[in-house]
Amino acid sequence: MQRSSFPQLVLAALLLSVPAVAQSTDRDSAAVHFVQGMMHHHAQAIVMGEMAPSHTARTNLRTAARRIVASQTDEIAVMRRWLERRHAAVPSINTSAPDMMSHSMPGMDMGGMQMASDSLRMPGMVTHEQLMALARSRGTKFDKLFGRFMIAHHEGALKMVADLFAIPGATDDPELFQLTSDIDADQRAEIARMRSMLTAKPDMKTKHKR
Repeated sequence: MQRSSFPQLVLAALLLSVPAVAQSTDRDSAAVHFVQGMMHHHAQAIVMGEMAPSHTARTNLRTAARRIVASQTDEIAVMRRWLERRHAAVPSINTSAPDMMSHSMPGMDMGGMQMASDSLRMPGMVTHEQLMALARSRGTKFDKLFGRFMIAHHEGALKMVADLFAIPGATDDPELFQLTSDIDADQRAEIARMRSMLTAKPDMKTKHKR
């Protein structure tokens, strides 16, 4: 029986390890890309949420929007720190109100066209035209558009989370697992809250303000 030489054994071990290394790199890349994209996704929700105080007469919608802004602002901070610790690129996000004369999208880093293009393809992201329509609307019209856009936006975030979980090992990092689990739970709760709120009858104060 011919014995394998030591160099041959080392080479065999290295060849066996290559797929595992490649798989690990793919998982890490998917996780980083998810976090970078979700930062932009959250930023756009903040832009929409911050319109509510001046655009709606419904106190319950203002409260829901305030919760969305607070929770997603906190999660953006968590995602930024997560990327920084891994020396990954941290996207520049914009949560300012949309400029009626501009065709740029709040929530996106327009300095990097690839990042902006990726953001446009993310599930649930509203278009520039939809965002402008929301910004121009008031009262009942705003309420309906806000509910429709935000529910679709949240459902898009749920799909992003589900897609990441579908990649074996992509959420093995404990902090990322906690973050994605929190995003999933928060978005589901907010969708249910908004659906209930938008189908409920407005209070008398809201009726008088319309």
